Order: sequence, then C-alpha cells, then structure tokens
Amino acid sequence: MSIDIPDSHLDLLTQPLHIPLTTLMPDGTPQMSIVWRLWEQPHILISSPKGSQKTRNVKRDPRVTMLLVDPDNSYRYLEIRGIVQRVEGDSDCAFLERITQFYLNKPYYGGAAPIENKGKEEHVIFEIALQKVNVIDYPQLI
Repeated sequence: MSIDIPDSHLDLLTQPLHIPLTTLMPDGTPQMSIVWRLWEQPHILISSPKGSQKTRNVKRDPRVTMLLVDPDNSYRYLEIRGIVQRVEGDSDCAFLERITQFYLNKPYYGGAAPIENKGKEEHVIFEIALQKVNVIDYPQLI
C-alpha cells in the first residue's frame, strides 16, 4: 500500500527535523526516543544502536508512530503511523554516516562522536512502511 504525502507537507520529510519515534514496550506502554530519519520514498529509514530499547521494541512489535512538526509553526505537522518491515545491520556504519551528513554536514565518527568510539557499538537501520498519515495544518494562534 502506497501512502501519498501532500505537497503542502512534503518539506517536513525532506528537511533534517529531530522527531519523536514511539515504540511499544513488552507491556504495551509507549516508549519515545528522539531520532534522525531519512525519507527514501516510500519508506522512512532510521538508524538505531543495535542494543537500544527502541530496537528491542521494534523487533518484538514493529508498530511505530512518528511526529514531524514544522519548526516555524507547531500547528502544522504530520503524524505518521508505520510498520518496521525490516531491521538490517549497518556494520560498516555507511547509513549512520549518511544520515549524520544529512543532519550535521560532518561525519558521525570524528565529527558527531569521537573517532575512538568507532566499532564499539553496532547500529541497525529500521525500514518503515507508512500505514497511515494524518496531515495537520491548524491556523497559528499567535
């Protein structure tokens, strides 16, 4: 199933916004993390440490929710519900480096994180298929 993002809100997927990602704990409690993501239509890709809580959560229950809020108008946003359809290794950190370039214009190791940390923590990539998109655009109240 292909989900269309309206042109009016496509910019929220193509700019480097820090977004909350909600996953579900074993008891069903929501768990949130701020993440970086890339839009590679029709999927959203997210990098995560292999041993993180969010990675453990999506391996058990692949349902996730994301919120992409316009930094200039918090009444304009996308709520995206999706399914992590694949978790794959990023053993060479190529995706981690690519997403860091998108957000920071510098490398992850030796830029965002000390070069000495390279190879100390494995990362994975979540490939998220969009299931439902809610487009919100209320008039600004200010």
